Amino acid sequence: MKHNIVLIEDHPVVASGLRNHMRPSRDTFILAGVFGHPDQFLEESFDIPIHLVLLDLYIHNTDFAQTIRKIKAKIPDTIVVIYTSEERPAVWQRAIDAGAVAVCPKCMPITDLKRQIEELISNRFKTHESIITIRERSDLPSPEELEILIHLQSGKNQEEIGRLMKRSQSSVEKSIAKLKAKHSAENTIQLLMLATRKGWL
Repeated sequence: MKHNIVLIEDHPVVASGLRNHMRPSRDTFILAGVFGHPDQFLEESFDIPIHLVLLDLYIHNTDFAQTIRKIKAKIPDTIVVIYTSEERPAVWQRAIDAGAVAVCPKCMPITDLKRQIEELISNRFKTHESIITIRERSDLPSPEELEILIHLQSGKNQEEIGRLMKRSQSSVEKSIAKLKAKHSAENTIQLLMLATRKGWL
């Protein structure tokens, strides 16, 4: 059975390139539609199942998190995969939190992208915690850890952070120590420099 995928991409060259490389005769999926804007897709009525939506992260006058939620509301069973040049893990995390299951870089060879699409479709019923193809998700801070990093960056100490997050000071200190150990940071300044370099802040 061929699976149907949709591309939402506002760069004509990228859209055209993907269309040319996706051939129903060879692939296990069919490119059932290409849309330049999410609203065009959301207004469309499909008489076929849409198994996967490949979504450009940044499209003019859209918020990608809202777009992902709208797609999932329209077709709850579809898989949303982000296709982007964005390299900041914190942004990928926002997309995953909104309902996307993977982030694929636009620099990825088309053969790898097609393999990822096939893998995601075949494993669609297994788990929401799928893959981020540039870097393992385990490298990303949890939402709670990210909040601590943001407070540290703003100059707050452990006691102030604990009060803001309704946690004990010792609990906050343990979380910071865990972050330092996880990322081999010798002190808070080094941890914040690393977090900035990786695009978390």
